[in-house]
Formats: sequence, C-alpha cells, structure tokens
Amino acid sequence: MSDRPKITIKKKSDKAPEPVKEVIEEKIEQPPQIEERQEVKSEPARQNDPITNYDEFAKPIPWGKIIGGILGMLVLAAAAYFFILPLFENNDPEPSEISVTEENKEVVKKGTLIKDLLPEGSDKIEDILSSNTTLKELMNRIGIPNSDVKVLEQEGNKYTIRRLKAGDKYTIAHEKDNPTEVLMLIIEPKSEPYTFYKIDASENLTIEKADKQVEIRENYIAAIVEGNLGQTFIDNNLNLKLINPIEDVLAWTVDLFDVSDGDRFKILFDEEFVNGRSYKIDKIKALYFEKDGEDYYAFNYEKGDRQFYSELGQSMKRSFLATPIKYGGVITSGFGLRTHPVTGHTKEHLGTDFAAPEGTPIQAVADGVVTIATFKSNNGNYVKLKHDKTYETQYLHMKGFAPNIRPGARVKQGQIIGYVGTTGLSTGPHVCYRFWKNKKQEDPKRENAGSGGRISSREIQDYYTFINPIKEKIKAINYF
Repeated sequence: MSDRPKITIKKKSDKAPEPVKEVIEEKIEQPPQIEERQEVKSEPARQNDPITNYDEFAKPIPWGKIIGGILGMLVLAAAAYFFILPLFENNDPEPSEISVTEENKEVVKKGTLIKDLLPEGSDKIEDILSSNTTLKELMNRIGIPNSDVKVLEQEGNKYTIRRLKAGDKYTIAHEKDNPTEVLMLIIEPKSEPYTFYKIDASENLTIEKADKQVEIRENYIAAIVEGNLGQTFIDNNLNLKLINPIEDVLAWTVDLFDVSDGDRFKILFDEEFVNGRSYKIDKIKALYFEKDGEDYYAFNYEKGDRQFYSELGQSMKRSFLATPIKYGGVITSGFGLRTHPVTGHTKEHLGTDFAAPEGTPIQAVADGVVTIATFKSNNGNYVKLKHDKTYETQYLHMKGFAPNIRPGARVKQGQIIGYVGTTGLSTGPHVCYRFWKNKKQEDPKRENAGSGGRISSREIQDYYTFINPIKEKIKAINYF
C-alpha cells in the first residue's frame, strides 16, 4: 500500500460545500468519480486542466530579449516617422492659395482715414490744383464767405499751407445738393504724403493738421512668364513698382532680362497703404524665381543685417553682377566654340554677347578702375576695367562712352560706362562681355567670382527657423 496521501472531500449537511483543497506532491491516479462532487457548482471540473510546472517560475526572466524587443520597436517607430511619413507628405496635392486675414496680413500703424472725417450726409468734390495758389484764393474760389476766410487765414498762419502748390489735392465737403454751402475743406499737400489739413468751415472755423492712416499689408504676386518680364507684369495687371526691387535682389544671380516663356516667379512683400490707397512697396520679404528649370530663393533676413540670403544662407549679393546690360539684353552667343558671324571661321569665343537696342546703357559689373577706353578695329569702342589683382572685365562694340569714362577713372558697381552699339567687327547692336581671372579669360556664368558671404554657423539654425514659415507661404501661393 502506498503511503501517498489521498484526496479527501468533506461534506457538511444542508450547507454549501466548502472549496476543495488539493495537495499535489507528485502525479497521482484520479480517484473514482464521487457523486457528491456533482453538487459543487462553484468549482469547475478539473479532469482536463493542465498540470502546472512550477519549475518554470524558477527560471530567470530574459531581460535582454525584452529590452532588445522594446528598442527594436522604438527604432521602427522612428524610421516610420522620419522616413516613411514624409514620403506621403510630399505627395500632397497642390497647396491652395494663401488667404489674407486681418490678423496676420494687415497692420494698422496710426492715423485717420479722411473719409471718416467728412460730415455725415454731406457730398464731396475732389480735385487737384493745376497751379500755385494761396489758401485764401482757394477758399474764395470755393465759396467760403470772406469773413470766415479772414478767421481761417489767421488760423493757418501756424502751418505751412498759406501757399499751395500745383499737384496738391483738395476735397470739399458741402451740404447735400448745395455745393455753395461749404462745410469742410481737406488739403493734402503733395510734399507731405503722410499728413493733411482739415479746415472746418462750419461754425467752428478751425484748421487742424493730422496724420493720414497708414497701413502695412502683406501681399503677394505670382505669374508665369510669357514674352518678357515687363510684358508679363502688364498682362497680369501686376504692380509695376515691384520690378526694380526684384532686379535689385537678383542682380547678382539672375539676368531678369534674359527670361524665357515658362519661367515663373512668386513674390511675398509688404505694401504700404496711405489713406486707404497703395502708396509704395514697403519691403520685399521673400521671392522665388524659376529660370530655365533652376530654382532661386531669396529671403530678407530681418534678424541679421537685413540682407537677402538664399535658402542655404548664402548672400544674394556677390562681387559681380550677372549681366553688363542695365535694361534688357539677350544672350545671343555664349562662351565657347562658335562660327563667327562675319568671318565664318569656327573658333573659341572667349566672351558672352548680349544683344540689346542701340543706346542701351552698359554697366560696370563691379567696382574697379578704367584701364582702357578707346577704339580698336575689331573691338570697336571698348572699355576694360581692373577690379583687383585677380579680376578684370572688358566691354566691346560700344556706340560711345559715358561721361568721364577714361583711363584712371574709378567706377562703382552698376555705374553706366557706355552704350550698346555695333562698332568694330559686329553684325548688329550688342556688347561682347569678357571676363578675366588671373590674366586668363573665363566664362563668367561658371566662375563663382567672390561670394558676398553667408550666415555664420552659429546663426544658421536661427536663420532656418526664420525662413521656414516664409518658404511655406511662398510654396502655397498659386500662379495667376
């Protein structure tokens, strides 16, 4: 008989059975099924229960595998965030046109709208003075009684409007349907664009100088070039005041007079409105130009020295301008091998020909000293400039020289040195622009001649933080 303990089941009459306790020391035979066990409803039958192997609890926890698994999941999550999600973000549809809201597109600086001062229910007449006159003469002309004129003229002695000039604007507010009953006279001197004078011709008889309302509104334009840049502005009804600022920003990197159909541009700028009307371009904030498939960005970095920099922090201002033509000019013959249009010989062309109408101004591409200004049979009238010990430039086939351009004269970048002509060995009006580096002629378009500097390494992250939201605005602008 085995000494192994047996499973015992205790039963209490008329009471719910107590939980069965089992003591398992080793595998035992299942005893015959006992009828009373059928009544134990609170504990399920155990015939099919697996036998717990308590040795498993004695094994060490595999912390290495657990930590390795967690790290692997983190790496996968990071890869998805930084590499996979951006792929889908870049496939977003074309961004919609940016919206102009009162909160972030318009800043009212100060002043008053003139229309808000006109008496309620009055009619107005606006006109421009065609000749110089006096305040007294104007008040007499518009029907202010002489007695009132004397009082107002005395009031006007403390201001500078006793004498009015041609071009000054005036506004008359009068009783409705009665132009002879003048209530108010507003004078806007042309020489004082931000101020005006309010002359109360009713009972008060006063003259007051006030500031016009000035607003700075963020604005933008965008267009695809057709023909030339100027014509594109006209065809798209764009603000022509923007052309010169664009030229100033891109003068060192893009020849805006040598654009092609399909080139495109976007400009984000602040526009100044005086008394509710556009007065001037306050500043260019950023611009984008795509020329011949190449992208150019320029950002006005306000936190630095207010220069324009590329998206990589390179100064847009270089030592040499991109073109010697001041207004217009198309490259008709580049640097390299060509057949000469006059001699018919195929040889290396060591200059770049810019065709332009005869008389078009030619500018110095950098500061320098005139070393030659003369006529030579093949070159025609030409000028040669020495910029430093490394660089020289030359301008051929001129019609004539600008005043004071002679050997020894100093010139500034952008200064007019001559005019397009067709002198010497030439088939039509153009300038042959030649560029020397260390006494050897080079292609100026390939020569990175003298960078204007870049954002310092300690400041570059601040620069990126500054330009990123501006760049997103540029990207979101739709072409007209």
